Amino acid sequence: MLKKIKKHRLSLLLLALVGMLSVYYVLLPGEGDIPPVSGIHDGNTRFQDFAEARLEIIDDRNNQVAVFETKITDATVSLTELEMYILEIETITSLTEKEVYFESVVVNLGYEDSLVFLDDDILYITVLADKFTVDEYITINKMAKEEFGKNIIVSIDFTN
Repeated sequence: MLKKIKKHRLSLLLLALVGMLSVYYVLLPGEGDIPPVSGIHDGNTRFQDFAEARLEIIDDRNNQVAVFETKITDATVSLTELEMYILEIETITSLTEKEVYFESVVVNLGYEDSLVFLDDDILYITVLADKFTVDEYITINKMAKEEFGKNIIVSIDFTN
């Protein structure tokens, strides 16, 4: 009985975390409220393109989480369905964390920026770089398979 309570406590903790993140993103200022960033990358729209793509992916996932949260609050949902919805929320959250982490890993390899997202067992990686080699491609591919699993297909696009 105690193990069951601990298991549900973890699920509720993760659900609360997802709820807090959802509220945080809802309360973020609108696009019109954010001043344009100036600095080294003025005039380089690729950074802005990557940021917009990241936000779109996060918005889509937040919408998926919101749907599951709505289903969780339904009083007629069974315990099995509740656990399934919580597992889906945890999966979405974990995937987003992995993608953001892997983006930072790629940038730490010396590239200007990267965009990583998984869709239908295909991991799309876009790397912002002036030049690249086959060895760099192989290195990123190998690291991606180690992080996301050997069964995924990795699509790497180097762009400048």
